[in-house]
Order: sequence, then C-alpha cells, then structure tokens
Amino acid sequence: MTWLMTSSGSRFRLDLQYQGGLFHGWQRQPNSLSVEEALAGAYERFLKVPVRLDGSGRTDTGVHARHQIALLEIDRKLPPQAIQLGIQPYLPEGLSVFRVTPVTEDWKPRPAVSRQYHYFIWKGCPPPLYYQPYSAWTAYSLDIDRMCEAAAHILGEKDFSSFRAAGCTALHPIRRVDRLMVLNRGPYWEVRVTGNAFLRQMVRIMVGTLVEVGRGRLLPSDIPTILEKKDRSCAGPTMPAHGLFLWKITLPGDGSIEIPPTCWEIPLR
Repeated sequence: MTWLMTSSGSRFRLDLQYQGGLFHGWQRQPNSLSVEEALAGAYERFLKVPVRLDGSGRTDTGVHARHQIALLEIDRKLPPQAIQLGIQPYLPEGLSVFRVTPVTEDWKPRPAVSRQYHYFIWKGCPPPLYYQPYSAWTAYSLDIDRMCEAAAHILGEKDFSSFRAAGCTALHPIRRVDRLMVLNRGPYWEVRVTGNAFLRQMVRIMVGTLVEVGRGRLLPSDIPTILEKKDRSCAGPTMPAHGLFLWKITLPGDGSIEIPPTCWEIPLR
C-alpha cells in the first residue's frame, strides 16, 4: 500500500469507535478528557511530533460512536499500516481506530452526506449488567404504533428549535431528518434516526418525545404543534446519553465500510 504526501506531510482518514461513558464528548474540554484530546495525545506520544486532528462531527458527553471519522495530519512520511498498528499501545481504554486510509490534500471529513444514530431502550426493567452502559430503560409499556405515527411528523427539513438543547452553538435550527424508525426488538426498543446533521441533544430529545407519545402522555398529532412552537419546553425529556450511538457517518464518495460490531449486533440469548 502507498501513502499520500502533501507539501507539509501525510494525511489520513481515520475510522474509529469509542465508548462515550469514558470521555467528555468528542470536542476538547478545558478540564475533562475528550475523545479528540485522547486520540491526538496518543498519536503524539507514538509519533513524537505534534499532530492535527479534525473530526466529522461532535458527540455529547456519554454518547457512544460505533462509527466516527477524523482527519489526521502529520509532518512525517509514514505508511497507513504504521498509523493504525503503531498507535495501539497508546490508545486509552474505550477508543479504537479500526481503519486508516491515506487521503489527498483536498479531502475533508465533512460535511457528511448522512449521519445515522441508533437509540436503545430496554423494556420493563433495568437491562442486563453488561448492557447497562449502552442502553436506557423504561418501566412503562409503550405503544409502538403511536410512536411510529408521531415519527412521521418529524420527517423532512424543519425548524427543530423545540428539539434543541440550551447552549447549542449551531448557527441555525434548520435540519433535515430523512428517516426515523421505531423497532420492537423483543426485550428492547430501537430508534433509528438518519439525517444530514443534528442539533445538540436533538436525537435524545426526539426519542424522549416519542417515549411520551408511546406512554400516552402526548398524542401523535401533538408533534406538529410542538415543532411550530419552537420552544424546547414543549417537547419531551432528554433521554440519557448512554443509550445513544452515532451509528454511521457517510461522506461523499464513500463505498461499503466494514465496521466492527457492537453488543447490539450480536444476538441476545
């Protein structure tokens, strides 16, 4: 395999995964360990030179990533095998780089064609011990037909101010939701959301609102009114971060990518 050089060094696309509960989100924080800081620090310890890192998007504290993408730039000439294998002893617990690809000087990690999130809710009682870090749970019976009816009102390009957390730094609240599904997986519920981009805590607020519909505390027909109000207090609660996975990012020109499985892709027994 060859590598690509720019005038100042090498550039690589990193495909990675992380356990959100071990980090304070993707973006660097002044007094907490973020994924960005942990990954850049690991590469700097390995390479003994400063590195530049740019992610495809942010995740909040506690949110997991089955698939995240980042651009790594270094001022050295190295093959991608060294970038992937050499970093392994330096990576902290809960962070994995599973694919490294050399990229051209004009390649960028965003904007994405689509971002897919999955949210997992265990039914009836707390989940088994080894699923607890990766799912929320509800003691209430949920009506999936009502939730699916409500989900249909969320689809499309809309002003999602009612599903936007305080402190969101996005320049505007207009986002596009292409797909929103509520699936009955036997012992748990799975909510799948696909769109071009999302506001801060938008997916978790959407899921919390659907849960309120499933419980009967909101009607499916309430969703258009909630959106029209453009008021966060009108929507449902924000679901816990540890139930949410950034499932897959698709960039322009992406083909099929083999992503290592999560616990949710291994059949429950």
